[in-house]
Amino acid sequence: MNYRILHLLFLLHAVIPASAALADSDSAVFKKDILPILQAKCVQCHGSENQESMVRLDTLSTDLMKNRAAAETWHEVLNALDSAEMPPEDEDQLTDEELASLTGWIRKTLDDYVKATSRRSGRVVHRRLNREEYQNTLLDLLGLDMDYARDLPPDSPS
Repeated sequence: MNYRILHLLFLLHAVIPASAALADSDSAVFKKDILPILQAKCVQCHGSENQESMVRLDTLSTDLMKNRAAAETWHEVLNALDSAEMPPEDEDQLTDEELASLTGWIRKTLDDYVKATSRRSGRVVHRRLNREEYQNTLLDLLGLDMDYARDLPPDSPS
């Protein structure tokens, strides 16, 4: 058997259980540290009975790979916490430790999601502006109504 195939099989055998264990670890951290904070401070306004701003945290998915909408909602939750919009002043406030735990978990979860969905491997992808984009960009930048794309080669069909 080809050594590359054996090496690949070995890597898959080692990586898949490790990623499953990592997911289980993240789930355990959420249940142990984060869920009690959400239940104590957030669910009264963002739970089964009330969904302020149409946000329900008691059933919001923590598996961002399977639920992009949940990733966007968690990002909005993080923004609301960072800007001190939540919890409102007339509600029970988070302690410094609770706020650090909650925002730290959300940041780590979102960072992990971004890293997992990034497919560029750190490479910068360059794309040429088409004639219309070039014309509009220079018009916006310079404010002079001229034909900037006149000397450009025609756009290639895509």
